[in-house]
Amino acid sequence: MKEGGSEIGGGSSSVLAFLNKAPHPNAAKVFVNWFLSRQGQIVWQRVMNKVVLEGSDSMRIDIAKDDVLPDAKRISGRNYRLIGFRDPKPVLQFLDETLK
Repeated sequence: MKEGGSEIGGGSSSVLAFLNKAPHPNAAKVFVNWFLSRQGQIVWQRVMNKVVLEGSDSMRIDIAKDDVLPDAKRISGRNYRLIGFRDPKPVLQFLDETLK
């Protein structure tokens, strides 16, 4: 981390970064599980819309949307593009090769 600076950015999207040889590798699994849970998404949505002020609307439909900034609210019935990899194998292979 000290060679690369202190921040890892996601270009205005939520990004989780994992470090190689972390002291507690299973902690990342526990965190991701919580982060994607109902409670985790409630916290994330609240923080992004009140503390960070980057209006974000969780894709979970089982949480209240009262705290989502107006410009960030999803419109019911509208299709939204998912950003991600349909086939993560090439990305994982690239990461494996890069980290060796």
